[in-house]
Amino acid sequence: SETPATEMPLMLWVHGGGFLIGAAEDMFAAGLVKDVVVGSEEPWFCWASVAYRLGPSGMFPGAIDDIVQAYTGLLDTSLATSCGYSPAKIGLAGVSSGGYLVCSAAIRLASLEKPPIFMQSLYPMVDPHMNTESHKSYGDLNICPAPFLRTGWRIFLGGLSLAGASDNALSEEKMQEANLLREDWSALKSIPISVGLAVCKYDPLHDEGVALGDLMKAVGLTVERITVSSSHAGHDYDRKAKKQVVEQLRRMLGK
Repeated sequence: SETPATEMPLMLWVHGGGFLIGAAEDMFAAGLVKDVVVGSEEPWFCWASVAYRLGPSGMFPGAIDDIVQAYTGLLDTSLATSCGYSPAKIGLAGVSSGGYLVCSAAIRLASLEKPPIFMQSLYPMVDPHMNTESHKSYGDLNICPAPFLRTGWRIFLGGLSLAGASDNALSEEKMQEANLLREDWSALKSIPISVGLAVCKYDPLHDEGVALGDLMKAVGLTVERITVSSSHAGHDYDRKAKKQVVEQLRRMLGK
């Protein structure tokens, strides 16, 4: 590689799992990274993955705080030098609930004047209301079913304990506070950030993902949206879309 040892970009990955399950050692991310590397003329970049708090321990905004803290820690110049990446070339990527956390963290980091250079949000959870037509049409599929999503939101927002000992109604105020469609995306408007978004056609999260992309475009962000002909996070079953997702990330990494 002709890339200097301290100039590689870094992707900070945020795994999915409905705010309830998953781990930094994420097979979905491993497969995506492998696809990015294979066939690339210069597949040199660093990859970090966040072991953020899950369940009640990561209750809103705790998991978002973890992403922001991890990103901020990676800005350390001595750490960057030892690992071979540039602190000025860090981007965020995540899937499902991780896609939600990537978006929330990007807005927070922009307000702190520490914005990522790119953000790829794949099939994100967006709105805890879960009242779109795609939720009604596809919420009974075995992959990403409505009861799982609803439980994830309720625990994330403090309305339900894992043991079921506490079952409190979520206030409209709390749901609006966590809703990405109510965020002020203008914080990213003046920043040269690449934004990638992917939605699945037969996914309960489809409609809210489309609405998120439309909202970001409305405030002046340039958004590249990919539509996958599959259920949730199923780009392996749509070769054309999978290639688009991989090439999108390659471009963001400067390939």
